[in-house]
Amino acid sequence: MLYMVFALGMGNIGKGPQKRRPMHEYVALQVRELPTGTSVVSFRHTGNFAVSGSLAADAVRIACKTALKDAAVLEAEALLAVLNGEHPPAPADEPCYQWTPGLAFRIKDDGRKRSPAPKPSNVLHLLNPQLACAWKKDRLTSTVVLDRKRRNGGWGGVAGDASDTFTGLWTARSLTTVSGLMVRAGQTLPRRIQ
Repeated sequence: MLYMVFALGMGNIGKGPQKRRPMHEYVALQVRELPTGTSVVSFRHTGNFAVSGSLAADAVRIACKTALKDAAVLEAEALLAVLNGEHPPAPADEPCYQWTPGLAFRIKDDGRKRSPAPKPSNVLHLLNPQLACAWKKDRLTSTVVLDRKRRNGGWGGVAGDASDTFTGLWTARSLTTVSGLMVRAGQTLPRRIQ
């Protein structure tokens, strides 16, 4: 069985003296918690892992919780079905902005009810109780590249919007990160996503 794991609070740690922990250290932590014969690969540096072996989803969740604290764990087949499905189109174009597609994953339901407030920076569409299609509103510079100084919270901001809108603890990733992890794990993606 193949599982996609998206951890919370890893990788892009922002400014400050804190150093980023290399992904190979997190992979080693996970492998220690998983049965022999299980393989773990990572993609980029924000806590994206593929775990394969003959184990159940609950075993992966327990191992990941030990090694990573909080993470969303999805079966690769289920995620491929979502990627193969139809998704809401991008919002209308706006001058000086681009819409970046992604997904938000519910890690757990924390039981807190929030008052959904309109979020002008991101658009979310709930696909099922654990997954939402996301469009992140990215500001562009005058040279039409992403403005790194005005990021509106990045994908962490998208996860925060999902938490406020749908309740629970969420994490979010760009579609390029999700598809890159799937390819690294040996999955074939729909042509429109590659």
